[in-house]
Amino acid sequence: MSKKEKMVRALGLPEDVILRVPQIELTGRGHLRLDHYRSILEFQENRLVVSTSQGVFTIEGEKIHICFAKEGELDVEGHFTSVRLGGDSA
Repeated sequence: MSKKEKMVRALGLPEDVILRVPQIELTGRGHLRLDHYRSILEFQENRLVVSTSQGVFTIEGEKIHICFAKEGELDVEGHFTSVRLGGDSA
């Protein structure tokens, strides 16, 4: 645990905001909201790959499209068949 993480926990501050930990909200198989992402690494109709502080986040499916994107916030829709977080962050 880093010094910053220890301080955030000791002070009772919201870790997700202070440490920019990604927040993922998945509604059914068709809508996803991702907060605190770093960058979009790949975007195709059947695959979206995003860099986060916790690793690479990948969505696979059909008719994937980005509804809304601004710094750190992303709303995605489509028919998702796979959603995973893993690997090194880019």
